[in-house]
Amino acid sequence: MMAAMCLGFTAGREEEGFWIFTYLMEDVLGPEFFSRRPAMMGYHGDKAALAQLVASTMPELAERLGTAGLAECVSALAARCLLSGFVGFLSGEPLVAFWEELLANHWPDYPRLPLLLWFTGLVQHAERQLQQASAQAAYVRHTSRPPFCNPCGTLLAAFEFTTILWGFVAINILHHDLCVVIE
Repeated sequence: MMAAMCLGFTAGREEEGFWIFTYLMEDVLGPEFFSRRPAMMGYHGDKAALAQLVASTMPELAERLGTAGLAECVSALAARCLLSGFVGFLSGEPLVAFWEELLANHWPDYPRLPLLLWFTGLVQHAERQLQQASAQAAYVRHTSRPPFCNPCGTLLAAFEFTTILWGFVAINILHHDLCVVIE
């Protein structure tokens, strides 16, 4: 997906797209991001930093989800967002703005910073919905008999997020709770 985005920036000119992709892999993400040994060290480090960043910027969400729940949520989202460069999760203009910021390298000491900042911004954007989803799951989990026949369908219908990303977030956050309800 990242290579396709680089090619898109050059209007299909393969050589220019190749050099942008090379710049992205070597200078922006760095060799440790997709390293073989230790496996993807840069990615895993960024994922751990994201869990701390989300927890510090959104303490209510962190408290509601708990340390393990927040780490699971961040891990699931990071796998889908960071590894794709948000391709498939941000629409046209925001995606291009993110990539322009990422490739501009405004932070020479830490060129991957836009990945972390945009990720945190997306979670902040959906914080209210995530808290509501978590509250609904907690209600269902603590109610001996749910007030509806199809708890999974009803809960999922309540999550009318604007993008597939937030649907994915809700499913991952509530995965354990939904499994308990379905049993």
